[in-house]
Amino acid sequence: MRGMLLFAVLVSVFWGCQQHTSPKSLPGEQERMQLSPETEPAVSAASGVQTKEKISVRREQIYSFTLHYPSKLERKYPLILFIPGWGSRNYEDYLTLIDFLVMKGNIVLFAPEYANEYGSRNIREEFEDMYRLCSIQKYMDTSRFGVVGHSSGGGKAFSICRYFWQKGWGKNGRFIFAMAPWFAFDMGKKEMQSLPSDTYVMIELFGNDMTTDLRIPMTIYSLLTSIPDDHKTFYIYPGTGHGYPVGRKAVSQMKGVTEPLEALMDATFRHQSASFAKFDKEGSDTPWQAYRDMAAPSQSYPSGCRPPSGEPLSRAIAAYDIDYCEVLGGVGGLLNEPW
Repeated sequence: MRGMLLFAVLVSVFWGCQQHTSPKSLPGEQERMQLSPETEPAVSAASGVQTKEKISVRREQIYSFTLHYPSKLERKYPLILFIPGWGSRNYEDYLTLIDFLVMKGNIVLFAPEYANEYGSRNIREEFEDMYRLCSIQKYMDTSRFGVVGHSSGGGKAFSICRYFWQKGWGKNGRFIFAMAPWFAFDMGKKEMQSLPSDTYVMIELFGNDMTTDLRIPMTIYSLLTSIPDDHKTFYIYPGTGHGYPVGRKAVSQMKGVTEPLEALMDATFRHQSASFAKFDKEGSDTPWQAYRDMAAPSQSYPSGCRPPSGEPLSRAIAAYDIDYCEVLGGVGGLLNEPW
């Protein structure tokens, strides 16, 4: 019963089912010109300069995953690994955000997020298969990559980034953009504290979110001790809920995620850090002190920060040494005090 409740609350997207097929273009989606009736400037991946050029989006299905890229490929493009929220199998659940990433000069790999999978191993393998099987591998610049994740996908973004960094990806830049992240499965304190120092990280929460217990992302952030303050920030976008990044919307309705995401790409891929510094200033490097009053009691959230013992979720978390209910303290990190 509790598992069904958890599924119902955490699924902020509709359950979509994709057929297992060999790589092919998706019907009706070979060339989708715009995200909305608005005119959105494109950005040259080489120069970072805005242009009036329209970039159309082409897609291919590879088994249960999807590949999204500019229809006119001219150079190598940074690679974005996209992990959706709990139970989302269909890229259309995040269509605006995916197309925004492509139109800013990136190639996007979308892996489905299956419910009741409390780990990142399957997603890691899916991304590797996608990369190996895709038709445009020669255009993918794995020396520049980012991981974008939402909800349970946001929690898994950390282990995914670490895994591909260990394979030599991201030598010329890497970032993690974790939106309302849930538990960081497959990561203990040592793993969190040893992420490479040149990784840019933004954890973004949404002000009216009552799905992810606030202590979880705060605990994750406190453990990023290897990353300097000017490369990370904890940012809350007000007036929005857990499902804000989901759907087919106008870009103007998604600025709360597209603008900080673009700032991350500028800093990581184009070495222009002014926009990221702006979000860093608006956010906080000590989120517990800044946002403690926003944290509701754990029982207000569907799974809280410590699920009941005996459940698969609890066992997956207990396999590592992070206590997501710890109270965040000062510069020293965790104080080991219960909430």
